[in-house]
Amino acid sequence: MLKHWLLFLTAGFILWLVGCVPATAPVDVIDPARETAITISVVDKGDNPLPEVELLYRVDDGSFVVTRVIEEPTPEVTTTSKTATWEIANCNTPEDVCNTFTALLICDNAYIIEARHPDYEFARDYVTTTVENGRCQPDRAELVVEEIVYAEEPICNAIAVSSVSITVVDEQGIPLSSAQVTFRVNGGNWQATERFEYCPDSKDCKGEFIAGWSQEGSYEIQVEAEGYASATDSVTVPRTANGCNVVTQHSLITLLPDQ
Repeated sequence: MLKHWLLFLTAGFILWLVGCVPATAPVDVIDPARETAITISVVDKGDNPLPEVELLYRVDDGSFVVTRVIEEPTPEVTTTSKTATWEIANCNTPEDVCNTFTALLICDNAYIIEARHPDYEFARDYVTTTVENGRCQPDRAELVVEEIVYAEEPICNAIAVSSVSITVVDEQGIPLSSAQVTFRVNGGNWQATERFEYCPDSKDCKGEFIAGWSQEGSYEIQVEAEGYASATDSVTVPRTANGCNVVTQHSLITLLPDQ
């Protein structure tokens, strides 16, 4: 009889102990119809893995987010928890070539992915996520970075390193980042401007564009934005004395509502 009571008490204690252990929190997995955990590989022009790369991504004009390194990408990456996917990590261990990254992307968005390395020019890729067959796509991207070639002596006697920075605002002086800005130099072909990406934290650079990186002469600028009348401007960038100095002219263009 005593043996039965001891077995009964032991079983009850075990059940009570199990009940006191907190349950494992459910894994917050990725919803494949709305999200995709994209893997990103960074290679040089010879398709060699490029280690010690800083990889960032953002939605349109949002803030850049640092990606998480995955040393051994697996097919199960699409079921990684969101917490792990958003984790910030860098791979600087000399014995590992960590050139593969993962980033959680939300569907129906346009993303900018950027790779940076001190010995290479930065590379950029553009990824648009869409739903295909009930799943958010794509799930992979590859960036190829161009190596920076340094000349022994500055080659800048022939042409000045020149550009025009363009700020587009409305009549209240508010920057218009959605403007479409094109330009041509010395009557040449029209071409798109570059958005000015790298700004001090204290400065709002939305609505700023760059026209040309190595051309002197007469710049014609055209600006269009939905709901506003188009506008033009002309800026002359002179040659410097030795042709080596950076010459940047500025153009401030104010768009008025389309009547």
